[in-house]
Amino acid sequence: MAKRKLLNLRVVGNSEKLLSQFIDKNKSYIFKETYAGIKHAIRQNKSIAEICNINTNSATAIIPKDGWENALSSSLGYFESIDEFEMCRDINTTLKTLRNVKRSTLLSKTVSGSVVTG
Repeated sequence: MAKRKLLNLRVVGNSEKLLSQFIDKNKSYIFKETYAGIKHAIRQNKSIAEICNINTNSATAIIPKDGWENALSSSLGYFESIDEFEMCRDINTTLKTLRNVKRSTLLSKTVSGSVVTG
């Protein structure tokens, strides 16, 4: 699969107030890109999800694998609050996939020996 084209978000200014306003105005984009980045990382078996570029490649927002479940849950909460039910369904499907991958990884680590019965 090809590299995912990242959305470029332009942040002007560097104060906490401006950043907060930027996030409020762009929540939908941020949460959609969070979902898309994590879904892509799962499909590509990567340990880091690239979410978006900030100010034309000067920085890339990323989420490490151990933060994916929380990020998806936050995205789900946002889309539930604005009644985007198709997006909620897609995020729930990705959360289930992520949990199944975790479960199978844990099982393969737990069942590493063989059982002998007599």
